[in-house]
Amino acid sequence: MKLLIISILAVLTSCSSTANSNKYSMASVNNSTSASAPTSYSAIDADSASVNKLKVGQKTNISLDSNPTTGYSWTWINKSDCTVLSCESETYKSNNTGGGMMVGVGGVQTFVFQGTAAGSYSVVMRYSRQWERNHDNDEQVVYRFEVEE
Repeated sequence: MKLLIISILAVLTSCSSTANSNKYSMASVNNSTSASAPTSYSAIDADSASVNKLKVGQKTNISLDSNPTTGYSWTWINKSDCTVLSCESETYKSNNTGGGMMVGVGGVQTFVFQGTAAGSYSVVMRYSRQWERNHDNDEQVVYRFEVEE
């Protein structure tokens, strides 16, 4: 019985610690010029000087490693003052090959943005547990966009 309890505690501890130890360096932007499949793909480093160019009406995907089974998820934290982009959708796909969400198994969270007006904007994404008040140690990534007519 003690061995079973120790095993369960070890699994739970490893699940909760992976959320903060991973740097979530997998960040990609996928630009599409039409409603069909994206025509080009470019992986960028978050917080880099790279500027992602879009035209008004063009869509782009931002995909980030995520693990909501531990309570963590990505949120667009500065969307209230954005006038050049809109978030059309947000989806999550688990890496669990058996289907469905399984505790401790991560996946990919994808945000689809669309250019709505000409201008520049930096999208700030935060990886956190939404109910926690202190976000000082949360992971943040920044994507710079320039939307043209």
